[in-house]
Amino acid sequence: MIKAIFLDYTGTILQEDSWQMKEVVRRVNAASTCRDEDDLISRFHAHLKAWEEKSVNETYRDADEVVTCTFRSLGEEIAMTEDIPSLMKLMRSFWSDGTFFPDVAPFFALCPLPIYIISNNGEGYVSRAMARHGLTPGGYVCADHVRAYKPAKSLFDRALEVSGCRPEEVIHVGDSYDSDVMGARSAGIRPILLQRKGGPLREDVTTISSLTHLIPLLKEERKRAPMKYYEILFSPTGGTQKTAHILMNTLTDRPVQVDLMDREADFSAIPFANEDVCLVAVPSFGGRVPVPAAQRLAKLRGNGARVILMTVYGNRHYDDTLVELEDLLSQAGFRPVAGIAAVAEHSMDRRFAQGRPDAADQAELEAFGTVIRQRLQSGECPALALPGNRPYKDMPPLLSKPLATEDCGQCGKCAEVCPVGAIDPEDAAATNADLCASCMACTTVCANGRQVPPAVMEKLSAMLEKVCQGRKPNEFF
Repeated sequence: MIKAIFLDYTGTILQEDSWQMKEVVRRVNAASTCRDEDDLISRFHAHLKAWEEKSVNETYRDADEVVTCTFRSLGEEIAMTEDIPSLMKLMRSFWSDGTFFPDVAPFFALCPLPIYIISNNGEGYVSRAMARHGLTPGGYVCADHVRAYKPAKSLFDRALEVSGCRPEEVIHVGDSYDSDVMGARSAGIRPILLQRKGGPLREDVTTISSLTHLIPLLKEERKRAPMKYYEILFSPTGGTQKTAHILMNTLTDRPVQVDLMDREADFSAIPFANEDVCLVAVPSFGGRVPVPAAQRLAKLRGNGARVILMTVYGNRHYDDTLVELEDLLSQAGFRPVAGIAAVAEHSMDRRFAQGRPDAADQAELEAFGTVIRQRLQSGECPALALPGNRPYKDMPPLLSKPLATEDCGQCGKCAEVCPVGAIDPEDAAATNADLCASCMACTTVCANGRQVPPAVMEKLSAMLEKVCQGRKPNEFF
């Protein structure tokens, strides 16, 4: 199952006949004994390759140094009198301001997978060029990062590490058989050779003449790959879980469960794929994503999986929770397809939104599910106009922290369910107030043994009384 695309830069994204390179060739031709353009380019690449092979680990030189050395050794061979610093100025302009091939932007727009740039050039040059064209790859892996140039296996190994993929989950596309095809194969990665101008066909490697020709190949891969549904929940008191289950049951009855309450889980190791669908549901804590949930969501690697955003609130408001959730998951590599704000009983004072989600909520959530199924079937990922503010509101102080009561029997259940380890498993009466997230999970499993102090609860209830009246709506985006 393919989860990511690795893409070469120079010659694959960046046109080698950009005006800067044409000017370099013109100047060197005019100031040397070499008058044949093709011969000059061939000699340049031979010297460049030799310097790249010498530049590894302790003897590593960055691209600026390698090309400077190339001009010097080439210059000696062809009696070049052209000023090398002026040539290097053109080269730096070429790397960051050269012309992109016309199929690059359409490929980025159509590709359903995250794209990582694998380049011998410095990241600064490449990232500036990509930003200038409004293109955002999943990441950059450059020679500077491993102190070696393609086809070095270490460069591709680093790319696998950055992408979080295994070799069989990646395709590398480049225009050089020696650097790209052989380099990718050394790391166990499937290569595809890009030959825009044609050339002799090689039977040992798939060849395409345009980056956009890769899209049908990826669609065929997706048809063969099974789609998984994931239900990713942070539900300390059960309201978020109950609400999410109603929606998920309209999509599948066998989702893979991911519990964000589990403080021991390695969330970065979950193997999401591009064709997967995830429901991520969190409660709104003071109008924000709960801190433990946000920290764990940031560790996920979406790999282009589609995601349904859900926040569940206790009949006050969800403020910036949805936009924060969208940002967290987009940055983690997911593609949002829908957003939902749903109401459930307030986790601290269950008088508010009591009994919700009820039958009317269930019917509404099931209708949301019908629309989501249609979006998933059509492949639609609309831009979501979610309410909320960026920057987000400040997280309010967490004053309602449960403490052990006189009825605490030291059973340890509260310590087991605490998502942040704030309760000492050896002494359940001891609570680390600095760690406590006020999630109320402990009061759910032991209502008598742990409670918010009565004076604090009285003030909280009076405040909620003012803002949690009436029946607040479920919303779909």
